[in-house]
Amino acid sequence: MQWWPGALSIRDLGADAIGVAAALAVLVAVEARRRPAHAAARPPPAQQLLVLQQAKGMVITSEANWECRRFEVAGLAVELRQDLKGSNALRPLDDDRPGAWDSGGSEPGAPPILTGEDLSRVGLVVWQAGFVLADLLLRRPPFGSWHGATVLDLGCGTGLVGILLALAGAEVTLSDQPHIVPLADANAQANLTPGLHRWRPHQQPAAAAAGASSGGSTTGSSCHGSFDVITAADVVYQPEAYDALAATLRALAAPHTLVFLAYKRRGLQEERLLQLLEQRGFAVQEVPETQLAEEYRGGTYRVQRCSRIE
Repeated sequence: MQWWPGALSIRDLGADAIGVAAALAVLVAVEARRRPAHAAARPPPAQQLLVLQQAKGMVITSEANWECRRFEVAGLAVELRQDLKGSNALRPLDDDRPGAWDSGGSEPGAPPILTGEDLSRVGLVVWQAGFVLADLLLRRPPFGSWHGATVLDLGCGTGLVGILLALAGAEVTLSDQPHIVPLADANAQANLTPGLHRWRPHQQPAAAAAGASSGGSTTGSSCHGSFDVITAADVVYQPEAYDALAATLRALAAPHTLVFLAYKRRGLQEERLLQLLEQRGFAVQEVPETQLAEEYRGGTYRVQRCSRIE
């Protein structure tokens, strides 16, 4: 066997191994001194989130409430942090009893009553409609590919949809209320690579977004741009915010923009939102449920494809 120039015998192996180990130790020490300070490993998402909160002067919740979970959608995997306490606020909106909140039957259902505190937290957890929409768009890109497409993820919450589309090649803007965006941005930093993936966080004005945690108006904000696609997953749960949501989508959508609106049907006047969109010049078309993942068929989850016609 060859080592350095010359042959190494089995008899000499022990002595030479000690010498090699010593030499490697010296090289490691020298390299450590030469390594720049900025080459330190990226802090875990929890520390990133706390740094973001401190930098922006925001406090979302205590560290004890956070959990990190791995999700796989259409062949792509992400690890997202979410707020366990926030899931308590979401639960009234995710009652899966058939027709639990459906007001279309003989016995009108009672819509869930959420407090302002509840609504401030619903964007801090992953909603099922996000999986529905992300799976559909990853399997069926509206333009054949996501590379080069510009996307606004409106009411992005934890960032699930936007991060997955960025992994697929889109240039994504993650937009939500000021106390939600740091979580989405921290999740993006934990899953995306600068230079390879393109994304930017955007905070909706607090006053404009006060109507709903993830569906308030951004009209007049700096989020305007010529987006190819606007995604909005599960922002349909506050009827009093539907007018603002329709106005926001109209203000943000260019003539060529496709808007994908995914939501769970809860009997909370969802049809009125679709009518408001039509009144504001959108053509609204429901995506056939046969195009949705099999576990989300049956009518509970809906995806609407909207485009401006005037």
